[in-house]
Amino acid sequence: SPIEKWVIAAPENIKVVPQKVNQIKISWKKMEHATGYEILRSTKRNSGYQVLTTRSSDQKTSYVDKTVVPGKTYYYKVAAFVQVGKESGKSDESTPLSGKTEVEQSEITSIKLNTKKAFVVKWKEVVGASGYEIQRSTRKDRDFKVIGKMNKKTLTLTDANLKKGTYYYRVRTVWTKDGKKYYSPYSEAKSGKIS
Repeated sequence: SPIEKWVIAAPENIKVVPQKVNQIKISWKKMEHATGYEILRSTKRNSGYQVLTTRSSDQKTSYVDKTVVPGKTYYYKVAAFVQVGKESGKSDESTPLSGKTEVEQSEITSIKLNTKKAFVVKWKEVVGASGYEIQRSTRKDRDFKVIGKMNKKTLTLTDANLKKGTYYYRVRTVWTKDGKKYYSPYSEAKSGKIS
């Protein structure tokens, strides 16, 4: 049957590339006789695959999965299929490739002491963030406590009523989907001193 000689090999040149916090792009090389392709996804490498979408051969040989959440590993496979009249056949599935997105990290951009002996802490905006959490400690690498939970439009915090000494600040980005919060790692701590 012509089907068998056309569809043998699995699709090749598969690429799985995390793009945004909630998007992973899957692409593959076009196959000469394929009628279309199936993109399969699982959260386990060797089992649990379900068809995420099918693509006909006249569509782009790529697909952007917009149903992912950050911090979770997803595995993808691609299979080609051929339809000739009433006959159809499917290739082997490609070797699984994994992709994982992360919430983008912010960073402390400045810590300045104002005239009232308060620190004005500023941080970098992350596009798409729903907010930021700011922490402070008197030690560089431990004992951090949250001193501010800010909305996405606020990129500065004034920290007042501080005694003399060195203070360390760090920030993490908050990203929300369906009411659930996801977090970036904390930024590197930056310090300010009151003498």
